[in-house]
Amino acid sequence: MHEFLIAARLRDGAPVYVTPGACSRCGADRGIDGARAACCAPGESTRGHNRVRDELLALASLSDGAARSEAPGLIEAAPLLRPADVLTTAAFGRLTALDVGIVAPHAAGAGEDAAAAYVVSKVGKYAPHLPALAADGIAYRPLVWTTWGRPREDASAAVASMAAAAGRRLGAPSHALAARARTAIGAAIWRRAARMVGACGPRLARGDVGALLPGAGAAGAGGKALAGALAGVAGEADAVAGPVGTGGPAGPAGQVGAAFLGVGAAAGVAELAAAFESIAGAVGPGGAGAPGPGDAGGAAAEAAGAAGCSAAAGAAGEPAGGGARGPAWFAGLRLARGRGPPA
Repeated sequence: MHEFLIAARLRDGAPVYVTPGACSRCGADRGIDGARAACCAPGESTRGHNRVRDELLALASLSDGAARSEAPGLIEAAPLLRPADVLTTAAFGRLTALDVGIVAPHAAGAGEDAAAAYVVSKVGKYAPHLPALAADGIAYRPLVWTTWGRPREDASAAVASMAAAAGRRLGAPSHALAARARTAIGAAIWRRAARMVGACGPRLARGDVGALLPGAGAAGAGGKALAGALAGVAGEADAVAGPVGTGGPAGPAGQVGAAFLGVGAAAGVAELAAAFESIAGAVGPGGAGAPGPGDAGGAAAEAAGAAGCSAAAGAAGEPAGGGARGPAWFAGLRLARGRGPPA
């Protein structure tokens, strides 16, 4: 299902699944409204979080060329911890570790305000290390949005602060930069939600897909047979046109002419006429089309056609090469040029 359609259904509270069933990721009952998926699909959850982080980094970089993401080693006692999704001086006028969070309002322990509860949780996680960060001149600020795109006050203030700094440096209206950033972040959050719902949806096995469209099997077999036949014809045309290729890539007319020449060299004029009638009936009145850019190669194919028809004429008893050119030779040349058999 398209991401926009899923996001619209989530926003309106409409069902996103046709029937209830087990989540394809964790096996729990996923319901039909997609709410359960907002607390699952860790892969899409992390990728969505990173997209929001990247939008904040892009905004910060407009005024702080040293802004960076996932800065390592900020806490000497715990070097593996990374409290800064974005480390920048663009927000609040000082070096700040911005920690991005996205939380589902219906998650366990969310309380009445899921964003506020998540801020408390993040601050509690890093509380033992905040004095060390402060000693290094780094302020820690969690920026939290809900799964449905509502920012907490700190997140809105950080976006506005970075937009103002960018506006001062670039001479651009800060409100326009802030609006652009809010739109990009909101789109990333809703895309995250839609992809999480899709990741938790039902999965069809390869055998089940065939049962959905049983008629497609026969059609597919016929299509493969037709494709094989066309590939064979193309191979024969290439074999004939290969020696003629000195004139450059043959266009549509040159390729058809090359196919005719192959038939003319192997069969007589009557067989060549029959092949022409068959192909002309399949192509229809407009089949020839306008000359392609490579039809210069078609002229070379016609020149070789003369030689092929000469060989056919020789087999019919007329002299080939430098001898006299009889009716069979000219009939073959007319067919090679697409003019049809003589009346």
